[in-house]
Amino acid sequence: MALKGSAPAVNIMKKGTISFKLVAITVAIAIFGTAILPGLLRLNASQAVAYNLPSPTKLLALSENYSYPILKGLRFNPEKPLNIEFIVDSANKEDVTNQ
Repeated sequence: MALKGSAPAVNIMKKGTISFKLVAITVAIAIFGTAILPGLLRLNASQAVAYNLPSPTKLLALSENYSYPILKGLRFNPEKPLNIEFIVDSANKEDVTNQ
């Protein structure tokens, strides 16, 4: 329903028009890109061997347990305020001076 004094509405999405064909091609490309391309780009088991990776169906072994050093607290010297002692829980390490 057109308003009085305005141009009549034109349907640009009629079958056979260039805009209809452009939209149809765009939708077809989008469907192809989301449905078929991911399967083509997936890493296969034979490709995993080439990259020195385990096969996708193989379970990986667990790594050994390890605890990182944790800062437990600070000790301040009231006579030397810039002299700070760090209290560290060394966890699995005997010495954490290099860290």
